[in-house]
Amino acid sequence: MRHWRPLLYCLLFTLVSFQTKAQKSAELSSAQMAALEQLMEPHRKKVTDILEADKSGQYERYLADLEAISNEKNPKVVRELIVSLKRNHYSFIKAAYQKAVINHEDLRSKVAKIINNNRFTLDEFGGILIDVVSPAASLPIRFEATFTCPLSVQEEEGGGGGVTLCDASVNNCVAYATSMGEIAGGCRSKAGIGEHFTLSQGNFTKMTISARFDLNLYGFALAVGGYSQSNSKVGVRIKGPNLDQTVILLDRVVVAPIVFISSFETKTANFQAIHQFNGSFAGNQDFTALAYFETFSIGGGAGGSFADSKGDQFDFIKVTAE
Repeated sequence: MRHWRPLLYCLLFTLVSFQTKAQKSAELSSAQMAALEQLMEPHRKKVTDILEADKSGQYERYLADLEAISNEKNPKVVRELIVSLKRNHYSFIKAAYQKAVINHEDLRSKVAKIINNNRFTLDEFGGILIDVVSPAASLPIRFEATFTCPLSVQEEEGGGGGVTLCDASVNNCVAYATSMGEIAGGCRSKAGIGEHFTLSQGNFTKMTISARFDLNLYGFALAVGGYSQSNSKVGVRIKGPNLDQTVILLDRVVVAPIVFISSFETKTANFQAIHQFNGSFAGNQDFTALAYFETFSIGGGAGGSFADSKGDQFDFIKVTAE
């Protein structure tokens, strides 16, 4: 069996609030990914050499299970295979990782320089975790409009190159974006759901959009060759005359680990996405308020990656302004 060379691990979980032009995404750039790959190469080799020396046959079974996940196209089956992978191989992989004696303190210092951020912790396989919570927005009161299902604005955008599955769908008050990237391919999908509204007479300097719904985010990246990255986002978007701004409120990124598999999952009932936009908003003008979902996945070598961002059971989308 071919010996896949595992890669690096980076789990970024960022709660942020920003406008599109100024936002700093948790998604890693190609240059950062390349730098992390170079940093992790010696550690990857140490762990892989230990695994390849195993004579029990478990390493071959582990590689076969990784390949099965990488080749599977059905997201539901993929999740089942990942649960099985962790159950059957975690202890074996953990023992090899500990035997490699990787200095996490030194690793942390070098990762901080690459990602330009020192506010993170490393997990058991050298993963990176970042939590940033944005301040709560105030609720203006001069203008108020609340919309419930069915919502008339439905936006879908998906596409990518290579061998990929890119899909975005909005239907019956369920919105999702899904991305799967393999073999040096990658894709980005976006979905929006919301409603049009007209501001009352007057001039406004603050506009708040809030939406409440059940949120599901999921992503994984396999350590099977090259590098792979998955990213799921959720936020709100405002569109109007000479205006189109998107704020990402929850941004999760997973990059394949030194060995094994990295994944994230968020299930939140009654998730509330809320942000206050500042600017000049003229009355008697038409605007559109949306809940926004985005995913991005890219897999290197024969690596697999998958990301899903979904909102359903929408209670409301609300707009207030002052």
